[in-house]
Amino acid sequence: MISEHKTKIVGIHVKLPSDCRSDPASLDSINAFEKEYGTIPEQYRWYLHECGGGVVGSEWVDDIENLKKSHRKFREEEGDMIYSFIFGWDGGGNPLLIDRESGRVFTRDHDFGGTHAIAESFMSFYLNQNEKH
Repeated sequence: MISEHKTKIVGIHVKLPSDCRSDPASLDSINAFEKEYGTIPEQYRWYLHECGGGVVGSEWVDDIENLKKSHRKFREEEGDMIYSFIFGWDGGGNPLLIDRESGRVFTRDHDFGGTHAIAESFMSFYLNQNEKH
């Protein structure tokens, strides 16, 4: 099932206009990020290496360079990210996060407070977002 999802995701990503997607991240740049910010969740790590980053439905998923900026910003505003991993932003400027323990994707609403579950995994988030649009 996972390999079927991977094939679908790559197919969707390569069809995006070039200004809506980033190039894949090298393993060296991924390893350098992980040295500074910690382990990248497995499914998102695969996505960075195979696809890069870009538009996912109506949301933006960070490439390796924007990921560094997001982690710096999130750390300044929220503190240490022991339990979650930020990987992008929704249209309202809310962080998109992966729970490090369960792998679930959620967002934290900065206007109304609270966290809201979006998907069971990064791959299901990606596929669900693209089915909506």
